[in-house]
Amino acid sequence: MADLAEDQWDLGGLVIGRGQAVAVDDFDLGDVGARLGDVDVAGGEGVVPGYDYHGGRTLSLTVFTDQADAATAQAAWRSLESLWRQHDLRYTPRTVVPLRIRVADRDTVRVYGRPRKFSPTGLRGLPDGAVGAIATFDAMHTNYLSDEESTVTLSLVTTGDGGITWPIASWPITWAAGGERQDAAYNAGDMDAWPLITISGPITNPQVALVGTNISIRLVDTIADGQSVTLDPRPWSRSITRSDGASLAGKARGSRLEDLRLPPGQTVIHFSGTDLTGTSSCTVRHRHAYSTP
Repeated sequence: MADLAEDQWDLGGLVIGRGQAVAVDDFDLGDVGARLGDVDVAGGEGVVPGYDYHGGRTLSLTVFTDQADAATAQAAWRSLESLWRQHDLRYTPRTVVPLRIRVADRDTVRVYGRPRKFSPTGLRGLPDGAVGAIATFDAMHTNYLSDEESTVTLSLVTTGDGGITWPIASWPITWAAGGERQDAAYNAGDMDAWPLITISGPITNPQVALVGTNISIRLVDTIADGQSVTLDPRPWSRSITRSDGASLAGKARGSRLEDLRLPPGQTVIHFSGTDLTGTSSCTVRHRHAYSTP
C-alpha cells in the first residue's frame, strides 16, 4: 500500500494527484444522502418527524492528464478508466473497495464504496497529451476512516472448576465462572467508528458488550478450536460469519449489529464466555472515524 503525499488519491494501487501521470484539478465531497421518516399530520397542518437515516455520499474528482504526447496520455488514461469500470466489482453484490485520500495538512483517510461515473470532458487536447474527465466514487457511508487500523485483543481468564492458572500475564482481569476479560478501544475521530470483532475458539456462548451501555451481542453456539467468528457491523456487510463461510446471524442474541459502534473517545469492551482451556480470544479492530477528510 503506497504512502500518499498531500493532494493524492489511491484506488486499487493506482495513485493520482500531485506529481502523478493523472492529476486532480478539483475534489468535491458531495452531499450526505438522507432518508427521512417524516409523516404529514393527518387532518391538519404540520409534519411529525420520524427516523432520519443517513445514506452515503458521492465524491467527485475532476481529473486530467498533461503529458508530452497522445500515447503517454492514453496509457495513463486507460489505467485510470479501467479501475472505474471493473467488471468483477460491478457484478459482485456487497463488495466494495477503498478510495484512499490525503488532502493538504491531513493524514491519509479512506472511504469504502464503488467507482461509478467516468465522463470525459473533451478529447480535443489528446494529440497534445491533455485530456480531462469527471470521475465519481459512491461511498457507502458518510464517514472518513483512518488509513491505519487500531487493534485490541482480549483473552479469557478462566475459572473452570474453581481454579486459576498462574501466572496471569495480562491485567486488568475480572473473575467470573467460565471466564471474562475487558479492555479499552479508543476512537480518536469525531464520529462513531465500526468495530470488526473476531472471536476465536474454543468457546461456548461468547458475548461482547460495550461497558456502560446496554449494547451487547451473545452468540448461542460453540466456536470450536481452530475456528473463528467475525461480527462485522459495517453497513455494506453487516454480517456474522464463521471462518468456514457459514452465517451465524441466527445465533445472535441481544443488540442489533447496527448498534455496535464506538463513539469518539474511549470505549471499554467486555468479552466473556465458557472456555475451560483459557485459549480463546476476541480481537477488536477499528479505524478512527472523521466527519471530514
